Amino acid sequence: MLELVPNIETFYGVKFFQQIPDIPVEKMSQSDHSKSNENAKTASTLAQKCRKLKRLEHWEDRGSKIIVLLREDSGPKYKIAHTKPGNRNDL
Repeated sequence: MLELVPNIETFYGVKFFQQIPDIPVEKMSQSDHSKSNENAKTASTLAQKCRKLKRLEHWEDRGSKIIVLLREDSGPKYKIAHTKPGNRNDL
């Protein structure tokens, strides 16, 4: 769907990434490792299909999660940031 709008830079509303705990990689369970790998694949696919996409944002009860796509020499990566609804432009 996002391929149809190749110039999109920010996308709001849909949760594309699976939630994983914010702990060191060596302490993650096998399930969390699988989710992390799926998130990395999702970031790669989104970066390939939407060359200008930088930010995905979805709202939850207590604020929002913002996924920032980072385009590095080694390939696309992602960073998760949490913010309150009133502060969504702070990142």
